[in-house]
Amino acid sequence: IIAPIKAPDNATGIAYESVAIAATQASNSRAILPAEPIKVAIALALDVALNKTVVSDADNLAPGDNVTFRIDAGNSGQGKAPDVKVAEAFPAGTTFVSAESHLCTSGYTSGVPDECSTGGAAGTFDGTTWKLGDMLAGQHASLYVTVTLDQGTDGKTLENTASFVNPPEYDQNPNNNSAKASISVKHRLSGKVYYDANDSSSYTDGEETFSGVTVDLLDKDGNVVATTTTDKDGTYSFTKLPAGTYRVKVHPDGALAGLDQTEDPDGIADSMSGEITIGFENQLVTGVNFGYVAPD
Repeated sequence: IIAPIKAPDNATGIAYESVAIAATQASNSRAILPAEPIKVAIALALDVALNKTVVSDADNLAPGDNVTFRIDAGNSGQGKAPDVKVAEAFPAGTTFVSAESHLCTSGYTSGVPDECSTGGAAGTFDGTTWKLGDMLAGQHASLYVTVTLDQGTDGKTLENTASFVNPPEYDQNPNNNSAKASISVKHRLSGKVYYDANDSSSYTDGEETFSGVTVDLLDKDGNVVATTTTDKDGTYSFTKLPAGTYRVKVHPDGALAGLDQTEDPDGIADSMSGEITIGFENQLVTGVNFGYVAPD
């Protein structure tokens, strides 16, 4: 006898199926029963799964930008996954801003959980743990978490990981109990344009700086890829740069006209640096300074 059975969507634990066999003795027609019915234990097998993705624009990230991750959790059944919790491990270099969640009461059957963008809140999130409570078969939920990229993350790749704290005892596929998503922050190159009052060929705290000076960024072929001006502190900065080789060129006009150059990044007083390569091993370049002084 084959008798398929299906657990209710809210079932938990282990079910027992009892089988008793009745027989009759041929000699006297007396019934024969087993001393105890045969029991078969059926463990409730579940499959909870996680998915993670970046849902905000992550193409040109710089420190100070916000990034939103989405974590999807689902229970394809059969039965109820009790007291579901997801640990959200933010990468170093990020600061938590906000979170919101939604619960979809049906629709998840297998594979990677889909986005749930409607419905009421799905449990609570305290900044580190998403507490979903009991998830019935077919339910799935999404948590949207926004963080800010801290200063000093220029050029870094940051990985965000989510994982179930307490997957069900009879979870069928432990390989989908965690999920990761990563972002890459663009590189930065910066320096100062200053008046080298002590003629030391290096910037000294307190020395006068030049604001409003035009500075170009050139690629390895000499093409201008960005232009900026120095701020009130004489600082220029090129942000959101892809890895590559660059040169920096200062326009020696305006307040710089007629001055002699004392500091040049490559030692050649032509108001242009040598090649500067930024990448995995040189993620943030600062101190590309240009010093000037009045001629004798």
